[in-house]
Amino acid sequence: MRESRGLLVAAVALVMLLAAGVLAACGSDDEASAVASPSGDVVAVVNSEEQLSQFSQALDGAGLDGEGPYTVFAPSDTAVSAAAVTLDGDVVKASAVDGENLTEADMAEGTKNDSMLEDNTIVTYTGTDGALYVNDHKVVDGPLDADNGVVYIIDGVIQPKE
Repeated sequence: MRESRGLLVAAVALVMLLAAGVLAACGSDDEASAVASPSGDVVAVVNSEEQLSQFSQALDGAGLDGEGPYTVFAPSDTAVSAAAVTLDGDVVKASAVDGENLTEADMAEGTKNDSMLEDNTIVTYTGTDGALYVNDHKVVDGPLDADNGVVYIIDGVIQPKE
């Protein structure tokens, strides 16, 4: 009887030690999200995303390396290819809002903001399918938090007004 009781105590102690080790290895939620999220300003975050390589090439001189905050709606490479357009600084500016760090909740309620490109507006809303949309383009990834704003990946290209 004493032997089985000793085995039970040893087994419980072992389980507790294993659980403590697992919890220690996981760290806090903040540490986990810091590792999973890209870091830096919005330019660094865009540059770190493999699916934004074409948008990344158009970033130079668009003015997104400032203090911000900026909300950037970056088209995926698939979206850029489907639209058959060449991205430039005007497309980048048409896809960004200066002075706003829009959350998913803000966008779900619906927002209307001037883009960084004169005479261009960015409208966000929740579609009938429950997804978030930006100028009729679906948000497919994000938010990707940056030091000076946030980046959302969309399935289309926000074009400058002609």
